[in-house]
Amino acid sequence: MNEKHLADKTFHYGFTLIELLVVISIIAILMAILIPAMGRAREMARKTVCLTNLKTLGDVSVMYASDQKDLLPFNYSVGTSNGVPGYMNYTLKWHTDIPGYDTPWLNHGLLFGRGYLKEPEVYYCPTQKNDPRYAYETHFVRGQLRPLAERSAILKASRWGAELSDDQLDRVRGSYIARNFNPALKTISNYNDPEARKIKYGGQYAYLADRWTFGSSGVHDKQFYNVLYSDCHVATISDYLARISQLGEGIIPADLDPTRFQTWSDGWRLFDQGEF
Repeated sequence: MNEKHLADKTFHYGFTLIELLVVISIIAILMAILIPAMGRAREMARKTVCLTNLKTLGDVSVMYASDQKDLLPFNYSVGTSNGVPGYMNYTLKWHTDIPGYDTPWLNHGLLFGRGYLKEPEVYYCPTQKNDPRYAYETHFVRGQLRPLAERSAILKASRWGAELSDDQLDRVRGSYIARNFNPALKTISNYNDPEARKIKYGGQYAYLADRWTFGSSGVHDKQFYNVLYSDCHVATISDYLARISQLGEGIIPADLDPTRFQTWSDGWRLFDQGEF
């Protein structure tokens, strides 16, 4: 059999249009199945990093407590929202000098300001990176605080810039909210009382948590919230009923007693009393 005869016997195979469409359809179906699963896996990883951040902040707070005899004064009131004082208790640093503080660091920013914490990235939940107000890169670079001009430029260029005053641009914000009063006290009317700003180590109440307040509800897909308690254990709270995220939007969930849960700040009771 000569070479010409062999060439004549050679067949050239290829995909038909229908076969190609079937393969594309199968790939599309697999992607539709896998992409959400990959998204959930990434969010679970971010949730774990977030939980580790809170645990680190708790461990460092124990060091602070051993020196200061109490945990951080996390509840300094620098503003009000709907008449509720203390809503700025995610602020790490502020331009105003506040008596009794190593100014201008305040709240849990004192951990970094006083040298107990070397890596400020733990102040930021990785799920909230899309919000420049609470993103690590907005306020720090390579572990060092950005100059005010750089922080302001980043915030002004963001979609939130129009909402921020010059005064607000000078704040360094974390993405974990601290409780805004000491639950051991029977009265919380005087937020400037130094004792009202102290939280004793070893209690069972929430003391740092993912942000769930106005404009930032929906952390971890509006289903989970990581919490650091005052005995420094951490836990993930399920919120499948969206109670906490509704409180974060200023809505009192219909199944909560309105005489006991009147504002978003009352959400701490959900954490403290296990009523989530």
